[in-house]
Amino acid sequence: MSAAWTLAWTPPPVGGVSETIAKTLAEWGIDACTLTRRSQASDTLDFSIPMTSSELDLDDLFTHQSTVELYNPAGVRWFVGRMLDPQPEEEGASAHKSFTAAGPYYWAENLPATQLWVEAGKEGGKEFGRCLLFSVWGADAKISQRSTSDEIELFTDKLIAAGAPWRRGTIDGGVVVPSEKVESLTFGAVFTRILRYTPDAVTWFDYSTGAPLAPLFHCRRQPDLEAVTIDVSDGTRVQQWTASKNLEGRPPRVVVTMKRQTDPGGGTVLKTDFVSATWPAGAAGPQLGELHVSMDYTEDYKESPALTLAEALYAQGQNLGWHGNIELLEDDCTGVLRPGHRLNLSGTRMATADMGAIVQETQEDIFSGTTHATFGPPGQIGPEDLLQLLLPHRIRTRVAPQEVQERDTGESPSNSKNYGMGEKEDETRATGIKVRMFVEDGVGGVAVRTVQLPKGAKLV
Repeated sequence: MSAAWTLAWTPPPVGGVSETIAKTLAEWGIDACTLTRRSQASDTLDFSIPMTSSELDLDDLFTHQSTVELYNPAGVRWFVGRMLDPQPEEEGASAHKSFTAAGPYYWAENLPATQLWVEAGKEGGKEFGRCLLFSVWGADAKISQRSTSDEIELFTDKLIAAGAPWRRGTIDGGVVVPSEKVESLTFGAVFTRILRYTPDAVTWFDYSTGAPLAPLFHCRRQPDLEAVTIDVSDGTRVQQWTASKNLEGRPPRVVVTMKRQTDPGGGTVLKTDFVSATWPAGAAGPQLGELHVSMDYTEDYKESPALTLAEALYAQGQNLGWHGNIELLEDDCTGVLRPGHRLNLSGTRMATADMGAIVQETQEDIFSGTTHATFGPPGQIGPEDLLQLLLPHRIRTRVAPQEVQERDTGESPSNSKNYGMGEKEDETRATGIKVRMFVEDGVGGVAVRTVQLPKGAKLV
């Protein structure tokens, strides 16, 4: 069984040359090996080698930042990753060295996401750790909305360009949502931020095809995942399982109300409009447990994304669905369950024959042939996470010269109209208001656009 699995190690190059060493697990002396696959997180390969205490300080085996590949008995590549620091451990008379290799998502978790920011009408720009999501500046001077899948493709390509050993595979269609600015996040955090709107999406790597060090990255949604049915009445194969359905937290109705302010032209007052959408369409209310979301969006959008957002929020609540875990025993781990599968259970009186639960994580014990799978909604995303995400997304900010007055007491200055901001505030009202827009330039960068409103303009 496990002895027929092969581990190939490529040490760091010496003099520009690096030779791959491939041995079976038994030949390496490995006595434990577990592969963990995760959606929206790094896959990891953990293995250990028994050693005497005198050998624990050796550091020339599976060294930091070297590369390992795992192959099954049929020669199919099962994993490729980057070695982390080995950890020597000693307990009583026994001692061993534990090793961990991180899969390609490690790059997403450890590289900061940036976008190119440029001043409108100027050349050049600077990569900056602030990213504008879900919108792009069009040639018609309007902001075009971009879907969640568009953003996953964009940031996957940017990550690959930054050096991540990936290739982009299949990215399923997403939903259109309001734009959002994020700052100081890794690529992995940006992916999680984007995928909060499609909680039925799962990510995984296909190590079996293509270049050895560049597996395919997939991001697909529940209807398009490969369906796998397990007969839980097979007590020899199924060691244990649990499944339950979460009916709480599923809103019967979602109402999204968006506010925008527009300049009708020629006047000094900005007009305020409200756009509201309900999903399911036509659902009467109010209903117990329904969800209401209020937010802003800029006047430069061609249309309000309220309806698509209401539908996405409703879908999130409905997709809580089935969750649980299952443990399978095989002669050898075959990858029967992994992220990228939706699971159905037969041989039970529960209504699980077509539950379509999303596999989020699997642990394959290579030596025992045991696979433990966790299924259900993504652990990275809960209803409170999306509500936190839906704080007002205003990307228009008032920019005014300000001179803060220093206070010696707890009282405000005598000129209360200035609210402690000095005489410059009145000067701003006399000369007008500057509105600064941060929008993408259509080629992965962000342009800064400033507009001077008429003298005496005010917001209503």
